[in-house]
Amino acid sequence: MIPERNERPGYSAEFWWLIHLESELMMTAVYLRVFGSLPEGKATTDIAYWAGYEYTIQRLEPRSVHSARYADVAASVRAMAAGIDEKDWLSGCQQAEFELSLTDDEETGQEFTRPD
Repeated sequence: MIPERNERPGYSAEFWWLIHLESELMMTAVYLRVFGSLPEGKATTDIAYWAGYEYTIQRLEPRSVHSARYADVAASVRAMAAGIDEKDWLSGCQQAEFELSLTDDEETGQEFTRPD
């Protein structure tokens, strides 16, 4: 079987999602260090929120089946996103968790009631 685009044998699609997130976060961190701010139309809150959302919605949290390399990249993603804007990283994670809970409830046939 021929590996899919951007995949090498031994690396999962999840790992490549993490690499993508890490790359985007690294570019943001470098841009902030060099220029002191992001280009017009870009905000640190958007990037940190997006990273938290993607990290959670794609279920990228390291599990026992993942390698130490995977866990290291996941830790790097969390640290960089929190370093850019921890509050928005957490907000993105929470939004994705909420959406996943809705999906999980639909799959199990349970009705979800939103807490007040």
